[in-house]
Amino acid sequence: MGLGSCGGGAITAIAGSKNISLTSATLPASASCTFAVNVTATIAGKQHNTTSAVTSLQGGTGNAASATITVFAPALTDYFSNAHTVGAPDGTLLVNNSGGTGGSLCADIFVFDANEEMSECCSCTVTPDGLLTLSVNIDVTGNPLGSGFLSRGVITIIPAAQTGGVCPLPTAITGVPPDMNAWLTHIQTSTGGFNITEAGVGSQTIELSAEDLTTFEGQCAAVTSLGSGTGVCSNSAALAAICDQ
Repeated sequence: MGLGSCGGGAITAIAGSKNISLTSATLPASASCTFAVNVTATIAGKQHNTTSAVTSLQGGTGNAASATITVFAPALTDYFSNAHTVGAPDGTLLVNNSGGTGGSLCADIFVFDANEEMSECCSCTVTPDGLLTLSVNIDVTGNPLGSGFLSRGVITIIPAAQTGGVCPLPTAITGVPPDMNAWLTHIQTSTGGFNITEAGVGSQTIELSAEDLTTFEGQCAAVTSLGSGTGVCSNSAALAAICDQ
């Protein structure tokens, strides 16, 4: 499907045809216009889309167009609320490696505040059929980049391959098949106290442009450059051996 408009013309991009056309467009001399089309990835990883040289009846042959996106195997995303709230219990994030790949995986974990700004990140080893247990108050929200603890936000987990047998901070994300599951305790206010439920973390496909991916990874790389450990979400001593090697 074509997005945008161009000189009043019709943009046609039939799925599977590998052809994109613009017909009946009218442009003044030296003018230009821009439009885009949606693409669907078939596998995880970096996908490079490059056209042949753009041609037109009146304008001759132009340059090729290209774009790159990075497609991850479905990531796990869920919200948390009432963290660090007086009277509220601590929540728990559980991450399981089903063992389908036959080896250990990295759980690349990113924590965002309500304004979608990164607060913490970490990468933890999860062995085949293993279960990673994280405290929301201590491990996920207990070491923020900014001032003050988060009471609510979003947690995103991207299954990733190990690098050299360990899981460094996720500054070079490598998508792998979706062999991870996760569960998160939800702490919600109710009459006279708090209502506690545990639910499976939903999966969704994440697509990032090359620029978005660079920003995403760069923010996490900045965590290591601080030297203080601030922003590393796995904050408990129990996880030191399996997170952020």
